[in-house]
Amino acid sequence: MALSDRDFLGLEVVGLDEASIVGSVRDLIVDDETGSVAALVVDVDAYQCKVVPYTAVRSVGMDAVVISSAADAVLVGEAPKLAELAQKDIQLVGCLVLTNTGHALGVIDGFLVDDASGRITELQVEPEEEESGPFRIPADSLLKAGDDIVIIASPQALDEDTVPRTALASDLVGLQIVSREEAAVVGQVDALIIDEQNLALAGFIVNLGLYEPLSMAREAAEVIGPHAVLIASASAIRPLSSEPALEKLAMRKTSATNTRAVTVSGKAVGTICDLSVDTVTGSVLGLEFVPAVLPAGDFTSLLLPLSCVVKLGKDLAVVSDDYADCVTPLAAAPAITAATPAPPEVSPPHETADSAPRAAKCTESSIAPVVNPMIAPTGEPIREQAPRVLGDAGDQPGDGTPPAYPAQARDEHAPVSSETSSRHFLLGKRLLRRLELPSGEAIAEAGDEVTPELIARVKEHNLLLVLSLNVE
Repeated sequence: MALSDRDFLGLEVVGLDEASIVGSVRDLIVDDETGSVAALVVDVDAYQCKVVPYTAVRSVGMDAVVISSAADAVLVGEAPKLAELAQKDIQLVGCLVLTNTGHALGVIDGFLVDDASGRITELQVEPEEEESGPFRIPADSLLKAGDDIVIIASPQALDEDTVPRTALASDLVGLQIVSREEAAVVGQVDALIIDEQNLALAGFIVNLGLYEPLSMAREAAEVIGPHAVLIASASAIRPLSSEPALEKLAMRKTSATNTRAVTVSGKAVGTICDLSVDTVTGSVLGLEFVPAVLPAGDFTSLLLPLSCVVKLGKDLAVVSDDYADCVTPLAAAPAITAATPAPPEVSPPHETADSAPRAAKCTESSIAPVVNPMIAPTGEPIREQAPRVLGDAGDQPGDGTPPAYPAQARDEHAPVSSETSSRHFLLGKRLLRRLELPSGEAIAEAGDEVTPELIARVKEHNLLLVLSLNVE
């Protein structure tokens, strides 16, 4: 019979041989390697707890746990293996569930245990989205458990084949970096390092709130998922000064955000808003382009293929004179943010490639003016139009870090802003527990309201995920 972890708490523990009450269950000790409950923590009196190995459990009833003998309840120091597990303090409840393809599914609300063997059979996950209810995933999919995150094998509905390989570069900024070895957040993508000569993503600037900039080579990213970048170990993140090749590229500060596009013949034709990147190979597939004069009718962002890009520099993108013959509408891609998708069996966590067009994110000041009048097919000059700005209406300032939970409902045609969703989710909520720095200094107390100042401070210490997991 499968029991919830909560079903154990408070049950009396009875020694069968002595027909005596040993105490009551206070907690469970989980062995993440075997995926089972290793022992019960038992209150034996007002001042002392003991542990009972689950192998000593004879049965679990509605009112009591029956163990072989009262002597099976021992001090944790007398059971080295249990002491080691107790020191690890694996607490599955409250952990964020992250798949090995970089999808955040929700937070563990509880788990089911086979009462005969102690094996954990299922994890119950609570998605943040109100329209979808709790769902369960097999516990044998669990790969690694950490303090705040558990990594699971991706469900079939989130198979790697269904994960889009392309993303806009700006959507990668703000993603949490998760180490498989520690099952923990070890950094955050603060900026991208672009190799403009080979038009490829070379690496990441990682912000851990330290004095010296840190970096990570793109090859170290095993998975760039919709909600996190997965790496093998935190050791892949190194000081930028120790990586001469990355440091040299980083110093050039090549960017495709709000960069003017100029033809070889010297005509300003629009603005490059972003790079379209292959998240597996790191290759730049094209440039997100907004022309200075927009075509009539419904407008979507345009993709300028690499074949038309002559040179991508710090201040300008030089394109071929026949660029207009090459541009195509930019298909909408799922935004890569840390918002939690609905569970696979309820609805797919992504938009598809056929979804509504993604609005461009350029600002009005970034649209390059038209230098020469354009000529209509009839031969008559087209009256120069004022640049139409896309995606400004819903933008709000933010801290630049995606939340661990989903943003509230938004217009599907509005630009995705991880900054906005982060603030929208956290602001005004109350803390469930005290937040402390590793030094013990309190950042905020339980019950405090989340303010912009608090968000800025926790981000400085790379504790935004911890904050997200501990609000009401």
